[in-house]
Order: sequence, then structure tokens, then C-alpha cells
Amino acid sequence: PRDSSPWNPHASYHASGRYHHKSHDMTLLPPQQRQPLGHFSGTEHLGAFYGHGVGTAVCHPGAFTSVLTIPPGILEPKRGCVLVDLVAPGVAPAAHHREVPGLRIVAEETYRDCTPWIVIAVAAQSA
Repeated sequence: PRDSSPWNPHASYHASGRYHHKSHDMTLLPPQQRQPLGHFSGTEHLGAFYGHGVGTAVCHPGAFTSVLTIPPGILEPKRGCVLVDLVAPGVAPAAHHREVPGLRIVAEETYRDCTPWIVIAVAAQSA
């Protein structure tokens, strides 16, 4: 949250495979039909999300099943991003979304408590 406005930017991947980005309760790009979650195979890249604030999040690790910790300064605006992928068990995210010139992965975690697995990576722009 950046302020009290109804901004609420987010991406949604529904069980039916419908995928979209929204902000201010408006769809930003045309919704896409991707593979349904019940018959998932391979990988689906959900995006590289930039533009994070410079504040420090208050986190109580005991309130979560897992916490991905990164060094300070990585997610400053225009310097770092969060990559999100859905992958079938045992499948790696598509390399071409991670092997971008000038971008280096500083932390990555695969969450295996549901299918498909969720892979979150934090990347920084090289100086």
C-alpha cells in the first residue's frame, strides 16, 4: 500500500486459466486465457513487477509459512523486480524470463504446498 487511494494493482490467475492485471478496479490489458489450474503442465510466467517503494516492510515471520528475505535496497523503484511463475511439479521456470541482460536474481523460492508450484524470484538491475 502506498496511500489510502483505491489503487490496488494486482495480477490474477483464476482456476479456469483466466489471467489479467488490474488497477483502480479496471483491467489494464485484455484478459488472457491460459491453461486451467486443474490440468496444469509446464510453466506460466505471470510477470516481472517493478516500481516498489523504498520503505521497509514490517513482517512477523511467525504469521507466515515462509518468508523470502532480501537485502535492503534491491526493490527500489526502477532497480529491482519480483518475478512470478507457476510451474508444474519438478519443472523450472522458463529461462528467457530470468536470463535478461542486466538483471540478476538475488533470491528465489519455490512454494510447493499447492499445485502448480509458485516460484517467486527477486532480481536487481546491474549497476
